[in-house]
Amino acid sequence: MAWGNGDGADTQGCVVPKLVVPVGFENGARWRDGDLTHEVMLPNAAAQLPPDTHAVWLAAFTDVDAVSELRFTLAELVGFCKRLGVAGVDEIVGNLLESGLVAEFDPDAPEDFFARHRFYPSADALGNSEDRPTVFRIAREGRVLFEVNVHVFGVWSTSVYFPSLAEGIAKYAAGVDIPAAEIGRRFALSLPALVANRCGFLQPA
Repeated sequence: MAWGNGDGADTQGCVVPKLVVPVGFENGARWRDGDLTHEVMLPNAAAQLPPDTHAVWLAAFTDVDAVSELRFTLAELVGFCKRLGVAGVDEIVGNLLESGLVAEFDPDAPEDFFARHRFYPSADALGNSEDRPTVFRIAREGRVLFEVNVHVFGVWSTSVYFPSLAEGIAKYAAGVDIPAAEIGRRFALSLPALVANRCGFLQPA
């Protein structure tokens, strides 16, 4: 079933808490001399995460219900991992935040976060349809995961060409004559779900 927060209609007049998203591109398992780590790619380095740290990082993709309801906060991440039985969660989350592999941002004021991050789309752009011209679809392997408005779709599909989300959003907003803050909030509300569903990934700018 397709879903998304592309219009922001569900949050008008509501306060959305600070949300948490994973940063980096997962590059698979690495076995060396009997020891397992998981590699997460960043622009200038590859982070090697031991299994417990990787489990916490991966959990930021996993609780799709909390993500879709815009309530996947730092506390939700910690609680989710503790329910999974991961030991030392608080310390691990702190280390992930410090290293930038997990980031917290305010959807109502995402400008600083957008200035510090890039976004790479990693799904299929299906566009709109003749009978629903205002609805734009994002899919994986032919399965539609998101139905969003043209502005969220526009930022999602063009962000790879800019050195930061902030610059991409500013350029897009200027082209459609809508304030960048309005476009940015619409995209911010969709961002956690796009990342959690592997329709794109974040990197430090």
